[in-house]
Amino acid sequence: MIQIPLRKLDRLTPDQADLDRFETASRDDIRALQRERLAWTLRHAYDNVPHYRARFDAAGVTPDSFKDLSDLAKFPFTIKTDLRDNYPFGMFAVPATPSATSTLGRTWLRARSAPQAAAPA
Repeated sequence: MIQIPLRKLDRLTPDQADLDRFETASRDDIRALQRERLAWTLRHAYDNVPHYRARFDAAGVTPDSFKDLSDLAKFPFTIKTDLRDNYPFGMFAVPATPSATSTLGRTWLRARSAPQAAAPA
């Protein structure tokens, strides 16, 4: 058994100022953050990925259908065949741009996020 001297116990508790605001948030605040970020993600996928737009439309949902975390069950899941059918770039939500040429002379495509496409903080 490890014994920690009592004088060192105060160092084990982090200062509140050092913690991210969501490390000490209430459940309601965390759920609100999850709803906000998930709503952004659904909208971004619907607006930028033809596959997701088609799947959402086929399921009869739009990003506006998402109001609460329980609404997530209405949205279609991504399955293995979706990934196979859209390989390699069909599910990119940001443009693929050529990046630096390798030493072998090949140009690689890399998805780059535009500054205006940033997710909410």
